[in-house]
Amino acid sequence: MELLEKLLRYDGFVYKINGRFYFLGKWICKEVCDLDITDCQMMFEMDMKSQDLSDAGLYFNKLRAYSDFALVPPCNPALTKEKMTALLSDLDEHTLQLLSEQIELFEKGCETFAGKVFS
Repeated sequence: MELLEKLLRYDGFVYKINGRFYFLGKWICKEVCDLDITDCQMMFEMDMKSQDLSDAGLYFNKLRAYSDFALVPPCNPALTKEKMTALLSDLDEHTLQLLSEQIELFEKGCETFAGKVFS
């Protein structure tokens, strides 16, 4: 499945792209400007890669909550898709691969900490 399709199907989460952080998900495409949130994303990724799931669960849940709190109603799915398409279309293959790896960590986090399974 293409990255854009996955992101537009998944709940919001925080991803690092070219040194910047973004809330990306089915209802949101917005840059993150809060240091606490960016720190949580880096800790989540580090803990998931090192298999420290006790701390990773804490950061996963915080990132999901931050993403939900960042939503500004009313949500506009067409505008979200437009913004996300523009963001992803400017990325090179290496950056897309890094984003894909982060999405895989999100999927693993969903399966481990939220009971959601992706096929």
